[in-house]
Amino acid sequence: MTDPASLRSNLPVGSPRWATRRAQWLALGLTEEDLTKPKIAVVNSSSGLAPCFSHLDPIAAAVKESVAAAGGVGFEIRTVRRPTSS
Repeated sequence: MTDPASLRSNLPVGSPRWATRRAQWLALGLTEEDLTKPKIAVVNSSSGLAPCFSHLDPIAAAVKESVAAAGGVGFEIRTVRRPTSS
């Protein structure tokens, strides 16, 4: 496994960017232990505006659980599909 200190998501302890990021992550409910784990984006195109992709919500939740089981922290990121031009 990669040394957590070498991950791009871990900034030098005590730096201004580290302090800002730490405050934001703690406000999101992450623990001190979570701060040292790899952060993994789980992209989900589901939206509360349309039911078209609602079947992806349980899949995204399962992926986040798998990320946690593997020792990481999963963050869900929502996307919106851009309509095709006619």
